Amino acid sequence: MISEARSDRVGIVGELSKVPVLKDDQDAVRRMATRLIKKIVAKGQVLIAQGQLGSEMFILVKGKVQATVDGEKVQVFEGTCRFGQRTMLRQDEAAGATCTVLSDECVVYVVTGDAFIEACRPSLCALKMSKGTTLYGKKGKGNVGVFMGVRYGVANRFEQAELAELTQSPSTVLRVVGGPCCPHVEPAVSDTSFLGGALSGPKSIPSDLLFLPTDEMRNGTLVGTDGLPQTDDCLQLNVFTPLTRGSKLPVMVFIHGGAFVHGSSTNPMYNGCEIASKGGVIVVTINYRLAALGFLVAQGVTPNLGLLDQLTALRWVQKHIDSFGGDRDNVTVFGESAGAMSIGCLMGSPYRTENPSGRTLFHKAILQSGAALNAHAVRQAEETSRIFASHLGIDYDTGELTCERLQREFSIRDILRAGEGVGMNSLLREDLRGKAMAFEPAVVPGDVVFSMVHPAVAIERGIAKDVVTMIGTTKHEYRLFLFAGQGGVKSLVRKSKLSKDSMMKLLSNRVESILNDPDRWDHVENAASRSAKIVDYEIKACGVKGPKISKADISAVVDRVYSTWFFELPCLRFAETQAKYNSVYVYRIDFESLIPGLGACHAIDLPLVFGTWKHSILRFFTGVGDRTKQVSNSIQSSWYTFARTGDPNTHRIRSRVGSWPKFEPGAAKALVFATDNGTKESVQTFPDSTGLSSWDGICVSRL
Repeated sequence: MISEARSDRVGIVGELSKVPVLKDDQDAVRRMATRLIKKIVAKGQVLIAQGQLGSEMFILVKGKVQATVDGEKVQVFEGTCRFGQRTMLRQDEAAGATCTVLSDECVVYVVTGDAFIEACRPSLCALKMSKGTTLYGKKGKGNVGVFMGVRYGVANRFEQAELAELTQSPSTVLRVVGGPCCPHVEPAVSDTSFLGGALSGPKSIPSDLLFLPTDEMRNGTLVGTDGLPQTDDCLQLNVFTPLTRGSKLPVMVFIHGGAFVHGSSTNPMYNGCEIASKGGVIVVTINYRLAALGFLVAQGVTPNLGLLDQLTALRWVQKHIDSFGGDRDNVTVFGESAGAMSIGCLMGSPYRTENPSGRTLFHKAILQSGAALNAHAVRQAEETSRIFASHLGIDYDTGELTCERLQREFSIRDILRAGEGVGMNSLLREDLRGKAMAFEPAVVPGDVVFSMVHPAVAIERGIAKDVVTMIGTTKHEYRLFLFAGQGGVKSLVRKSKLSKDSMMKLLSNRVESILNDPDRWDHVENAASRSAKIVDYEIKACGVKGPKISKADISAVVDRVYSTWFFELPCLRFAETQAKYNSVYVYRIDFESLIPGLGACHAIDLPLVFGTWKHSILRFFTGVGDRTKQVSNSIQSSWYTFARTGDPNTHRIRSRVGSWPKFEPGAAKALVFATDNGTKESVQTFPDSTGLSSWDGICVSRL
């Protein structure tokens, strides 16, 4: 049944269950609502409430609706009122959260589950589960079934998650909407002049492209800027499975990046339809708890909750993926930036093989622009918590920061604001001795992920000897952060000209401060001379001749130094260690963005891997021509071929370069995609190996 309620009857949308439903079954209303449903589904924008169908009502809103929290207008949306938003707002009544209708023309349709299924059936796919349950998803591109917002874990705030059941009693379950993401503050770019007018709308880069928050942050809201509800009850995942599947399909589980402080698996960039369709694999994308909610160190709070969430999702895959046609004995994890760092940490965790499921949680790994060699020390984790507590007005050193107090006294908005106070962009500040991220995995007492053994040490000892690995970077990783107008070097790169000697001195001093940071590195002998050697090499490698260095040259040198420090060096060290035990394949991506000066920057690989480069704002980032298509196809096929066989060599690669060789320390070779920003692959000595030799003997600090 589809009924109509006018806005003058609605009042507070957060209390829609109290709205009197018109009893007249008007044909016109039914047809209008049915068309609205079909239109939303056809666009792939199914925003209807989801859950067990039957007596539950589904809410659609035609007109504009505004959410108000603490008297602030925080979100305007149009189309449907999501069940998740409605529930969330109810749960936050103590904070004065309401959701009010703005437009007098607004019409609210109350739709029963049966009517929804009837209207949407051509756009839905059904999966028969155990216990008599039917799971409905939506049909995606390439004849792929898409099941969104599937719960994998249940947890109280700041407590370890328990595994959720997929089905309960006989029921019909609808899973067509991405689940809520962990509350986070969306970043905004302070300087977008480099876009050259490419954006016609607000001057900002999507948060999942930027990956690091900036100083200019929007206020935290309970409804994200993408319209998705935000709540720490976010332990949900999405499954993309070929509808023409057989059984025992390889499984690829993606862990998103975002500096451990923001991001969502529902980002359209991570749509797994194309990989699933072309590769004959099942793709799973997961949410996990972020920032303080996932990585705070406090009395009574289990450390590394975000990593434990990821492990819980992998346990869910082991238990349930066979229902979707997947092979639980052939699971590949892949992730970018903080997602890749997470994977490195999971590889170094005994929990991967010693967990309640009694099974090995994954068998192959792809690390994109990140590694595990920087899980930080106790003193850094404590300092982060100390600053966090101070912004809540409590004293960390006297034991006031406790799980019980956090749960009882502070709202999500309080926690978000305190997280902002920690300084989430410390990586980009003038003092580059600051730790890279405000919140990240920590090896601390009470942790069950690492058991007090640094993941780098555990990997050196062979804990991941059964894991076949791919790891790599893009050619110009750090340029994204430089061009975002942020960073500890922004005052340097904004100089119009600089003498070569001044450049040497400034950068050498910064690198020396890095090498002398005991939280990052073991003791480095002759740090000053080593720093000068590193900077001198990078200046020469960039072709800088001087005596005056242009702004473009300054940016190029800074990019090289920091790309090496943050990305290439951890990649090399990780590959050297893991290659002692199992096959490792190293790559570099040279494909350059259409935006002048960005080059092959951080995150350029994501739309290429997922094949989502045609989507919306990504178009101007990657372009949509034949070059983009060729490079994306090559990268994508290597990813799913690796997931299927443990070897990324494809017919295309073999026909062009003979073979993508395994990484061997001392004779390191890597496959370069889009060599010289073209469409061809090549095999090269590990990129910039001569420059990386300047860092020889420099290892991450460990416990």
